[in-house]
Amino acid sequence: MDAKQQSRLFVPRAASNARLLASEQPDAFANGSPFGDVYPAENYAEYHHIGSLARDLNTQVQVPELVLIGSAGAGKSTLLEALIGVPLTPAADKSGWTSTRPLVVTLLNNPACETPKFTLKRDATGGEEEEERDGVSPSELPALLAKRQGRAFNQTPLYLTCEHKHVLNMMVIDTPGLLRAGGADLESESPRPQTNAAEAVRETVRKLAEPSSRIIVYVEQASDWEEVETANFEMVKKLDPRLDRSIFVYTRFSDQLKKLTATRPLNRYFSSAPDLKSFFVTLPDGARRQKCFTGEGQSDPRAAAVAFAALLHAAYLDDMQTLEQLRFDRRYEPRIGAGAFKKYLMEVCWKRYQDSKPEVLKRLRE
Repeated sequence: MDAKQQSRLFVPRAASNARLLASEQPDAFANGSPFGDVYPAENYAEYHHIGSLARDLNTQVQVPELVLIGSAGAGKSTLLEALIGVPLTPAADKSGWTSTRPLVVTLLNNPACETPKFTLKRDATGGEEEEERDGVSPSELPALLAKRQGRAFNQTPLYLTCEHKHVLNMMVIDTPGLLRAGGADLESESPRPQTNAAEAVRETVRKLAEPSSRIIVYVEQASDWEEVETANFEMVKKLDPRLDRSIFVYTRFSDQLKKLTATRPLNRYFSSAPDLKSFFVTLPDGARRQKCFTGEGQSDPRAAAVAFAALLHAAYLDDMQTLEQLRFDRRYEPRIGAGAFKKYLMEVCWKRYQDSKPEVLKRLRE
């Protein structure tokens, strides 16, 4: 690398240090990217370049690792779908299907991928070996994952990689839903092994969330605060006593809004959230999500992603319309919707990149 190239890296670009760009459609997918054009294209190119230099110099850019925790049926997998922009669960929610194995999703910045590329890693568990599937179509993912998940709890993770030129590196672990000891799943009466299963699931989730470098994303259905799952929340507090590495996401927010019919109770509800890093989201049901990717005219992955993004944004707009009618406190607006959650994660990724950059450049000078 010549001196001119080095000097260009040492001078911070104004866009690099800027906060996330405002968007009229916070869930919009641009150029097929799960995160859309949150940053200018040159920022992603710089990110990839610094990451390549870090590998060559035997150092690394910090990559956020998130662990989704919550009860069965709380919406963890659906939230992950909203994050990466593709369906991961079968459309027929009434089948009682729920995650039985951890799913590790790795987002990789790859300038060669104009559209998202999905790879389902080789899986040798169970009765038969499943080979690696490269270039999996989004419409194929639910069936492939359901087959590998099975019905019985299994602590061995499944691994899925998503590559695109406009994503920042990140790892998200979707854990099996926490069970009530001796009870049925929250949203289904379907049989699921319960003998020792509740504690086995909790122990697996604990191990995945235990590393202090990992961010805990606690997912729970929005409800009155006195109705929260106390045991699950206490588990999060044991893992993260100060809650400084935890994010709270409350799903089915539209259902909770139906109970809050006046301004004062609504703002009191927001102010009573356990942490400032709390987000309130409404996510579309399985059949509507799946239709985006299997409906007529949705054979193009980018068109399917845009349709899914529009569905997410419509849910956000419905919630915002209700909030506007109730004259909610505008301070809480940045915490509403799946788009707000995604933007927050992008800020975390970008900050870790910026924190790692000086060490890379220091080694480059040596």
